[in-house]
Amino acid sequence: MGKEIGSAGFTADDFARFSQRLQLETTHAQAAYARGEFADEGLVAGFELEAWLINEHFFPVPLNVPFLERMDSPLVVPELSMFNVEINGTPQDLGGTALSQLESELTATWQQCRRVAADLGVSVIAIGTLPTLRERDLSLASMS
Repeated sequence: MGKEIGSAGFTADDFARFSQRLQLETTHAQAAYARGEFADEGLVAGFELEAWLINEHFFPVPLNVPFLERMDSPLVVPELSMFNVEINGTPQDLGGTALSQLESELTATWQQCRRVAADLGVSVIAIGTLPTLRERDLSLASMS
């Protein structure tokens, strides 16, 4: 975000760096698996919802730090920019009332997000890419 890409192709060095990073991430994933950090209890469901903080004209507002401080919830975490956050659902065993539980959790978390945003004088909107995002909003200074 905000970083200009100066070429339309990739060099041998680019591919080498990519391979190194891929190997590092693969090693991290293998270590996490070996430590038992991967679920194996059966079918599990959760959710991830991207939300933006906006003003009355639907333009992004860079307030995710005070927003997250006031939310004080492990379910709501920073996203890429200071304009948005990610809302997560607690993983549920997929069966019985799992979908109802996820819906209840999302509703409660969303209502809290709306209250906290209103306390900051802004609104929150659930959308992946905000159509009112301007080029000037895309800078390294706007990153979380």
